Amino acid sequence: MAKIDLWFPALLGVNALYLASAALFLANFATSRDTKRLANSALYAGFFLASALIFYESRVLGIYVPVASLAQALFFFSWSMVLIYLLLAWKVRLDTFGVILMPLILLMSGSALVVGGGDVAMRPYFASPWFAIHVSCAFLAYASFALSFVGALLYLVQNRELKAKQASTFYHKLPSLEALETTVYGTIMLGFPLLTAGLVSGFFWTGEVFGRLWQWEPKFILSIATWLIYLAILYAHYVRDFRGKKVVLVSILAFGFVLFTFLGVNYFEAGVHNF
Repeated sequence: MAKIDLWFPALLGVNALYLASAALFLANFATSRDTKRLANSALYAGFFLASALIFYESRVLGIYVPVASLAQALFFFSWSMVLIYLLLAWKVRLDTFGVILMPLILLMSGSALVVGGGDVAMRPYFASPWFAIHVSCAFLAYASFALSFVGALLYLVQNRELKAKQASTFYHKLPSLEALETTVYGTIMLGFPLLTAGLVSGFFWTGEVFGRLWQWEPKFILSIATWLIYLAILYAHYVRDFRGKKVVLVSILAFGFVLFTFLGVNYFEAGVHNF
């Protein structure tokens, strides 16, 4: 058991910076004040502090990716969402995404704070390189799908604004429907190969731990189901050329399935995934 002494104060600082960023993104969207630069600065500061904490935990625990408990998994998921957002923000206009994304990030990092770090029950297979690849790819895929989810929600808001007789202030601050739809499917295209890599590396990790590539565990089965759902969305959009509100709604439901696969299934049986 390895005590993570810096867990609580560092995570408290990360949450404080994320909260400040969320408030500034909201102010930028709901008022005439231009606070997006301050919002991004607070987000960068929180991300760097979170990255330092992840590095510290990996050294303390002696594993590549410190995801050995539910609290650490929640924290790593929040870190992954910020990473994907910051990478995409270099090329895509995502200012309005912060209004919805930051509360989601705070929900994950704040839950990690509530759940607490404490003593981590280390298991030998957490030190496996396959585990590191599996966890990293899976959470980065989930983070990409989170961006798709946010884009889909903003698409619905913008679609409603366009149908209204008189467009509100929100209409002028939101990207176009075409831009939002491109972001929705672009982020799914980013997340899908990451999820595929996460599944493949998960099979090798399972083979290393149990001596067989497949394990009849709820999270394994639901992860395959998640992969099939996003494959169907990509097929419908890029092959059958399905577009518009209905397909966007499916992407929202798909992310709900992601959250259930990540968190909800643990209430039934955690198995080798104790997070």
